[in-house]
Amino acid sequence: MDEANWIKVTMAALGGLFLAAFWYGPLFGNVWKARARASEEQIAARNPVIIFLGALIFCFVSAYTMHMCLGPNPPLELAIGTGVLVGACWAATSMGISALMSARPFSLYMVDAAFVTLLFGLYGAVYGLL
Repeated sequence: MDEANWIKVTMAALGGLFLAAFWYGPLFGNVWKARARASEEQIAARNPVIIFLGALIFCFVSAYTMHMCLGPNPPLELAIGTGVLVGACWAATSMGISALMSARPFSLYMVDAAFVTLLFGLYGAVYGLL
């Protein structure tokens, strides 16, 4: 496997972080909070630096791994398709097992599963376009 293109990995990871902030903020934040049964006090008590730094690290790990799987210059359609399949068929189904075993609401699982599917599709788009 070729050496990683860190500019692409960084762009994908930052895109993933922005997607997460939008997804769990203005887009589905209220739905997620309600389904997770998280109170405003619980949300306010969380440290945003730890949340965003941790999310950025996870985005770098997953973006790097996706980059290594796709190779240096994948065709756009292949990269996006692979990303969506990885998100839907590997990440989301793995999260589904966890959701079932931990008795999380199906609607909460769907918010999270749709996010990871779009996340990996975004990674594919970055790698196919750059």
